[in-house]
Amino acid sequence: HPEVSRGIPFGGLARLLLCYIITEAQIKKRRTIDLGTTLTDFCERVDITPSGGEHGRIAYVVDQLQRLSTAVVDYRWDTFEGPHAHQRGESILFVDSYHFWHCAATPTSEPADGGTITLSDRFWREIVVGSCFPLDFRKAQLFRARPTAYDLYLWLTYRLSGLERTGRPEVVVNYDQLHAQLGSHYKTDEHGKLTASAKKNFGYKVRDAIRAIAAVWPELRVEFPRGRVVVRSTGPDVQTRQAKRAT
Repeated sequence: HPEVSRGIPFGGLARLLLCYIITEAQIKKRRTIDLGTTLTDFCERVDITPSGGEHGRIAYVVDQLQRLSTAVVDYRWDTFEGPHAHQRGESILFVDSYHFWHCAATPTSEPADGGTITLSDRFWREIVVGSCFPLDFRKAQLFRARPTAYDLYLWLTYRLSGLERTGRPEVVVNYDQLHAQLGSHYKTDEHGKLTASAKKNFGYKVRDAIRAIAAVWPELRVEFPRGRVVVRSTGPDVQTRQAKRAT
């Protein structure tokens, strides 16, 4: 229903907003996140110019917040036991409840109690509490207009945190494996593998994005042997508190 489902969140802004929301929840250690007294206040927190009008940023920000707040992640897997196949699936709702400012309101007419988002209990437990890793929010803002670079920055930070934790020297993935983790519009065959032309285009985008990341992350060591991406262990971009205390 159009009044319930706002559509799928997309683009760099949706990624940045989700990053901000999870960061605030992790820092404040609570499921309900304060978004600020006014929409202008919230835009300043995520470094967005609060322009109005039909094509202004305010309506876009509210639209992506609504999409995130009504989105459900549904995933399914198949198991095979001899001749029998079983399908299983689960869904995770990001948000239990939300209160936003009306995008057509003026600064003086916006509600005094401001905006809030309350994360669902499962998302809070499994993602925020159980699977968080630190990153540099300034880089997330920098790559807002480059979704591939944004996704790869988070992926690299996560994988390097894992290498540091396990003591492994490197992680190696091919383009099909990386594509399956990131997800995109590149063409695949009936087995889910990238077609030859899609793999070429995807590889070019990945290499270009990682070069942009390396420009602001000099310690990063990534190599591109034919058809693969090799990430050398150099430590994550931002250390965990536990790692800092240990050093």
